[in-house]
Amino acid sequence: MYFASSTCYLCKGFTPKLIEFYNEVNTEEKLIEIILVPFDKSDDETKKYFRTMPWISLPFDLERIENYRNHFNVKGIP
Repeated sequence: MYFASSTCYLCKGFTPKLIEFYNEVNTEEKLIEIILVPFDKSDDETKKYFRTMPWISLPFDLERIENYRNHFNVKGIP
């Protein structure tokens, strides 16, 4: 799972590198999958940021995101 936000400057710097890695690893066959857990404040922010990513994303849902955040003990991003 990749916890990220469109407003996080570190995420914006890291996401292109993760995209490059994802595409290289999955060139011949899909070996890994990444799931975006959005930390944005709105569905529009999430959709705009996610358009650049080749992997799947959880739908924007603040309650679900908070549950994942607590389950995986996420204190911050990236």
